[in-house]
Amino acid sequence: MSMLAAIALAQVIAGTPAAKPAKPSGAVGACAWGGLSSADRDRVLAAYHQDRALGLNALMDLDVTPILAVCATGSRAPRVFLHRALWAEMTQAGAARELGLERGVMEAAWKAAPASARTCLHNRLGPNFGEATPGCTDDAEGEIARGLNIPRADRRLQASIYYVAKAEGEWAEQLIANSPF
Repeated sequence: MSMLAAIALAQVIAGTPAAKPAKPSGAVGACAWGGLSSADRDRVLAAYHQDRALGLNALMDLDVTPILAVCATGSRAPRVFLHRALWAEMTQAGAARELGLERGVMEAAWKAAPASARTCLHNRLGPNFGEATPGCTDDAEGEIARGLNIPRADRRLQASIYYVAKAEGEWAEQLIANSPF
């Protein structure tokens, strides 16, 4: 049984509707990232600049539990979803910074890309969250990033990382919003 199906079943048993938000808000990840001190964000982004895994390690070294509790008030969603939302936010901030682009520019390219590319990217990440989603062979990240006109391959990789993290963050936010726990 997929994760969302299990959540829906739990909500039906609990007597609450299993409504799926049309567009996850991204509130928990953005709130938690913004809740870190600027010194902590800078330290994490400096580590990300050396290597993306080092950025994640620097983030995981921080005690983010109190911040996540404030940002997900009343939520009893599994902590892994809360952490993944924060990780996705950090990754988007790091990738945009590496590209020297504002997040608004990255978001505009996401919105301007064909819906099929965004759907494909979401579908490819579904299994990471226990969802069986239809596969696709599109170069979804590349199709989305084409609107940025990034010529070098190493910089295109950062754009791809940004959009994968965005889709992953949306999955995490959706699961947080729908968590019956």
